[in-house]
Amino acid sequence: MALYFLARREWREKHDASAIEGFVREAISNLAEGMVGNWVSRFDEIEWIIQIWLNWVVSFGEHVGLKDLWPSNKLERFFWIPNLTLDFVVSMGWDTGSFVCRLSLVSSWLVGRRRLGSQH
Repeated sequence: MALYFLARREWREKHDASAIEGFVREAISNLAEGMVGNWVSRFDEIEWIIQIWLNWVVSFGEHVGLKDLWPSNKLERFFWIPNLTLDFVVSMGWDTGSFVCRLSLVSSWLVGRRRLGSQH
């Protein structure tokens, strides 16, 4: 997902789809690999999270003008959710006896990065 967030930042700065295509395609490839990969049992059903992320990245790429992004060589189009738009995604998981949950909301319409709220 780091590649996706890098692509979004570059898009905001340059508005040039060709400048971010490599980041977007690599993010999609990595996510598709995660969908079909073997995971240890504690990550049961992780494919649900990956599917949301994958569709989010593909939809963003299509939104900025990139074509043929769905990884058909790894996944059937059955898993594709066209035009998925999300303002934010919260994915939580824990498998230890103690954990800290931190939720920060950042407004996308503000110029710069300003934390609006934080919950511990």
